[in-house]
Amino acid sequence: MFIGGNSLATPADKEYCTDLGLIRKTEQGFIISNGIYKEVLPRELTSVQDNFLSLFKTEWINEDQSLNSDKLMLMFQQFWRENSEIWSASIAGYHEAAPHLVFHAFLQRVGNANGVIEREYGLHRKRADIYLRWKYPMAQQRIVFELKMRTERESSEKKFEQLKSEGLKQTSEYADICNASESHLIIFDRRTNIPCEKKIYEEQAEYNTQKIKIWGM
Repeated sequence: MFIGGNSLATPADKEYCTDLGLIRKTEQGFIISNGIYKEVLPRELTSVQDNFLSLFKTEWINEDQSLNSDKLMLMFQQFWRENSEIWSASIAGYHEAAPHLVFHAFLQRVGNANGVIEREYGLHRKRADIYLRWKYPMAQQRIVFELKMRTERESSEKKFEQLKSEGLKQTSEYADICNASESHLIIFDRRTNIPCEKKIYEEQAEYNTQKIKIWGM
């Protein structure tokens, strides 16, 4: 996650955080400097994680203890449909980041069970946002999640197809690098005055021989 651009942080805030070693400056902007902070900061930015503990049980685990990612995504899709506006409003000042933060918090519930979550905070590095390794008795699942945002800028179908194509390309590249067993592209539709039924969907795609599931939110 880059710090800068449209963020609410002032130059003094950035200088203070840099002095503390929380962030460091790169050619692309400020990034979180320590792996520990990368885990802690999303939890502090949103309080939704604790709510997931009571809302969801481990219904996404199959009988053989493998992860049923389709069921997991359907559960999150329904939750997002019912609560997206509430959570977006509660994470004041982070309108565009809110979907990422909520999904990170949701997936943390999975990681706490029997998985390892690796997050990519830098943008434009051709890296997936989230890489989940799930261990179960028979094998290990390696699941890639790439998150994209459809804003008013991508209202036209042409712009949306470009966004989706870029997401598929990035997901495919990282899935190939880590030899992913599953790949998911999640597209959050942040356009206003668009009914939910047009935002919520799922479809199967393929890019460079990689099968990728697309989830509309």
